[in-house]
Amino acid sequence: MEGTARQSAAGRIVVNPDTLKVRHCGALVISTKSDALVKSIADLRRSIQDHDELSRAKAADLPNARGIVTGAGSAWTAQRVTAPLKKARLFLSEEASAAVKSLPTYGLF
Repeated sequence: MEGTARQSAAGRIVVNPDTLKVRHCGALVISTKSDALVKSIADLRRSIQDHDELSRAKAADLPNARGIVTGAGSAWTAQRVTAPLKKARLFLSEEASAAVKSLPTYGLF
């Protein structure tokens, strides 16, 4: 550490040798948090009968009403919910497709 302090005092730019590792860990945390939010939104959509008819504004109201905040800790808005809502729709579609494919009669026709 003394060497780093000495180099900083000399005006040299000192870079953390673990910067790439730290970036990777940070990206992994953000990705995991994002996936959890998408699953939460998918669960909320499942609880609504006509979830395909939801507007983005109403879709933003669902997590807000249950106290679910964005990854940055903010309330959901129609704009903020757009990307996670799209991912939640895809998640639910893939889930439904996997359920159909798991049926013993799938592919018999």
